[in-house]
Amino acid sequence: MSNSMIRNKKRIIFVNCTAASVGGALTVFVQFLDSIETYDSVNMYYIFCNTPGVDQYNKNNIKIINKIYKRKWIGRFLWDNFGIKNWAKTNNLKPDLIISLQNTGVNLGKKVKQIIYYHQSLPMYEYKWSLWNKKERILWFYKNLYPWFVKRCFYRDDVLVVQSDWMKEACSKVLNIQLNHIKVIRPSLQVDSLSVESDAEFQNLDGFFSLIYPASGMEYKNHMVIIEALKQISRTRQDIINNLRFYTTLDTNISEKYQPDSLKENIVFWGNIEFSELLQLYRKADIMVFPSYLETVGLPLLEAAFFGLPIVASDLPYAREAVFGYEGARFVKFNDPSAWANEIIRAYENRKKYSSFTSNKKDTWSDFFELIREQVK
Repeated sequence: MSNSMIRNKKRIIFVNCTAASVGGALTVFVQFLDSIETYDSVNMYYIFCNTPGVDQYNKNNIKIINKIYKRKWIGRFLWDNFGIKNWAKTNNLKPDLIISLQNTGVNLGKKVKQIIYYHQSLPMYEYKWSLWNKKERILWFYKNLYPWFVKRCFYRDDVLVVQSDWMKEACSKVLNIQLNHIKVIRPSLQVDSLSVESDAEFQNLDGFFSLIYPASGMEYKNHMVIIEALKQISRTRQDIINNLRFYTTLDTNISEKYQPDSLKENIVFWGNIEFSELLQLYRKADIMVFPSYLETVGLPLLEAAFFGLPIVASDLPYAREAVFGYEGARFVKFNDPSAWANEIIRAYENRKKYSSFTSNKKDTWSDFFELIREQVK
């Protein structure tokens, strides 16, 4: 598709993405901004955000309104429910469509259609967390209160966009939204950027059997099952543990929790790294482990498969759907350290790479902008 894809008269489109700062949400936001130029040079986009480095996207049909609020949760609630409406009134603008890239809609009334890009999987799982446990409080909020925030600004003609089939079914059940109001648009794997060589150097990878796991420090990312698996390997296969390194993007300031004395030499904390550096990890690593038990898609799985890395992932619907058809993927129970240890040992002994795999070779943002065209025609 080209710039001629959207041929309607100029429409005003509000894009609300004030919470995108890191991780998958930021990736979605940047991909969306990049795609406007390709798929819609006609309509006028007003982008509301709190994201450094995106002012460069200001163009004739893109207006970046940055630094919307300071206080995270209170600021977001006030903006979504009152601020965006006041901004529209003050600037004498009435949008023809609202796009929310952050799970929840905004309060501009039922007459303005909304497309809500939903990528928060926490409410869709059966796990229970405690409000009284400090570490679990934010998880309890997402599980128990977040669905209310999603449903309160979802109206009859709105559309929810999700990234996978399992999420479509789960959202329909948990959020009580009819299936015909939920569209599946899979995330685009930026193959061109993955293919670009990087100058980043990771000398420590050389000479070791290397496991990688690019993930945040949230409890559900489940790093501890890999730590326990490595402990088991250290007790039974000293020959392997002496030649193994586990590379994680966890910050070094939480290393004490994830680095027992027996594994001081085996765990490397890179902290938050640039995407170009992550590509080097994919190229040089021997295996990706992905023990998370709460994901929408698990984009690193797709990226690792592109590089032909062996993958050991949690045996959960998100992972099986993400790399369905990839011969290099194996699945184990997310909470079974012995199973993870066995798969790591198997990968160490096999030392095999696979053919590059992409489950979705097209740029699915074209589908998203086709949906926009349908909503504003």
